[in-house]
Amino acid sequence: MLRQFAVVARLEHLSRAADELRVAQPSLSRTVSRLESELGAPLFDRADRLRLNATGSLFLGYVERALGELDAGRRAVADAVSEGWAACGWPRRRS
Repeated sequence: MLRQFAVVARLEHLSRAADELRVAQPSLSRTVSRLESELGAPLFDRADRLRLNATGSLFLGYVERALGELDAGRRAVADAVSEGWAACGWPRRRS
């Protein structure tokens, strides 16, 4: 949901975002609406076209940082697996 929001926010266009994400546009629209409902605030202005509003811009900063951390975690796990850590377990911390 957060990655989808970030793509919609970057493109400010649901159909283009749906194409990039390889999802159906109505499904993406529902995802954005569900996120706005969960947050209790609109993230986009929808007057003449879709535009990220101030609240959406604020939230996007947090989303981008969170996604960056998730990507870093995935890379760390992949590195650990490639180095054999996953096979023998993580070293214990000494207190």
